[in-house]
Amino acid sequence: MTPVQQKYSIYDQKLLALVTALDKWSHLLRVAKVTAFADHQALTHLRKLQTSRPLRGRTSRWLDFLAEFPDLTITYLQGARNTVADALSRLPCHSSSHPFSPPSPSSPPLSGSLAPLMLSPAHPDPAPHPRGKQANSRRSASTRRRLPRPRPQSPPVSLKANESPPDGTGPSAIFPVQPADSATLDWPAAYAKCPAFRVPYSMAVKAVGAPVQVEFRSRLLAFRFVTPFLSVCIHGLWRICVPQFPEFPTHILYNHHDHVTAGNRGQKKTFLSLSKLYYWPGMRTYTNAYVESCTQCGASKSLNRKPPGLLQQLIIPSRRWSHVSLDFITDLPLTKAGHGSILVLVDSLSKMAHFVPAKKTFTAADTVDVLADRLIRYHGLPDALISDHDPRFQSYLCQQLCSCAQLLVNGSVGGVRAKND
Repeated sequence: MTPVQQKYSIYDQKLLALVTALDKWSHLLRVAKVTAFADHQALTHLRKLQTSRPLRGRTSRWLDFLAEFPDLTITYLQGARNTVADALSRLPCHSSSHPFSPPSPSSPPLSGSLAPLMLSPAHPDPAPHPRGKQANSRRSASTRRRLPRPRPQSPPVSLKANESPPDGTGPSAIFPVQPADSATLDWPAAYAKCPAFRVPYSMAVKAVGAPVQVEFRSRLLAFRFVTPFLSVCIHGLWRICVPQFPEFPTHILYNHHDHVTAGNRGQKKTFLSLSKLYYWPGMRTYTNAYVESCTQCGASKSLNRKPPGLLQQLIIPSRRWSHVSLDFITDLPLTKAGHGSILVLVDSLSKMAHFVPAKKTFTAADTVDVLADRLIRYHGLPDALISDHDPRFQSYLCQQLCSCAQLLVNGSVGGVRAKND
């Protein structure tokens, strides 16, 4: 919220939250039946408040906006029971503790993006309790323990022998994965299960620290295993092999691109910094897809084209049919007379239009005949004709006719129909 909104009363802040949510999803909620659960019971009397006395200011504007949702129902739900909103307002990423701190052994095992919702039992019944218990529930809700909640982390690679390797190891698998902590990544177990590095790891682990020559992707490369990493020598430089499981490349790319010290560099610089230390098959494609999906980079990327110029508006005519816009609508179903196009003539002042049947095979001479029959015969000679870069309007015959009649031919930009509207 803005500093001004932070000074609102609790009632206005709750109403602002409801209006903001409805405004964001208005394209889906205007024609749907909506039930809003609020822990502020005064919001359930909005309909009565609107009819009891005249309102002014922001409350009046908000109520006018809420009137656009005829099937909106506001139901009171105690704050202690509203566990879903409590979990959303206490996201792990907003915690003051370290964002990647591992969970304590005493904490219950949580997994998935809905893990915070399981911290307290859910009660689907939104019916309010009697007044005697309401104060106790509010007091208990305000004195609940606010322990730092760890971010849901990707589980380490399992050691089950009968588990098959992942089906997709391309860039599409990295985006929904949260960056994992280095302590939770089991590199040796991942090497043993990775289809790309399973054979080099099995040979290098037999001689820890010593280089082993292994044929890898039609090349003879040197591998060595120094706990817990498997390294490969490419062009005289030892690089750490990254298993092709989503949590491993995501962890590496997060530290070299999204981290505060990484600076959100582009695709080329991010790949150069990674290639000095790490290697995995398809590394460049993986890195380019990761950087391309970064929202912060997309928002701060500068435009690679010149800024657009000012709008070139048409001259406002002084009389009707002095400035005429014309264009062809083609590729329509054929009529019985064999016409498959329409020549549209629009007066720029009154917006009166003539729709003349035409054919796609019309030449410049045919177009001149239609203009003489349907435009000049009824409205006289115009002062200007506005058209696109159609060859029928740019032909020598049409230009000579306009020159003899002293007509101004104003051609709009090709492909941009805004000028010819």
